[in-house]
Amino acid sequence: ADPDNKTLVEDCFRLLINTHNLRDLDGFACFYLEFLIRNHHENQLCTVYKRVAVIMPDYIPDTAELCHTLANALFQRGDSKAAAKMLQGLHTRFPAYANTDKAYLLMAQCLEALPNMQAQADKYRVFAQRLEQKKNVHNTVFL
Repeated sequence: ADPDNKTLVEDCFRLLINTHNLRDLDGFACFYLEFLIRNHHENQLCTVYKRVAVIMPDYIPDTAELCHTLANALFQRGDSKAAAKMLQGLHTRFPAYANTDKAYLLMAQCLEALPNMQAQADKYRVFAQRLEQKKNVHNTVFL
């Protein structure tokens, strides 16, 4: 009823977490993460995601932008594994996402920070460069 009421939104999130209401939490988590971004509380993204992941270990937001933003926040906090999980398969889940190239450069950084993942990091970096070139050619054609 009042989507901009910080107290109400936070109380709703706590209620869903504490009651393990997975059905409603699945949809509300995205809303709450986007709410935090809109209201310049990005410093809370990782904490909120981790709380959701405790009871929904496979939780992934349902927008490419949110996955990318959350992955960046997780990476900045030193959680490369969770950040990589957030970005895995992004191009197939969200084929129209305009910043997949940037997301996959971030994925390469995440993988570089993990043991024995340099080869995978190199593959993502090459793929990101191809996507960027393709995007640049596409933009040049229409200019």
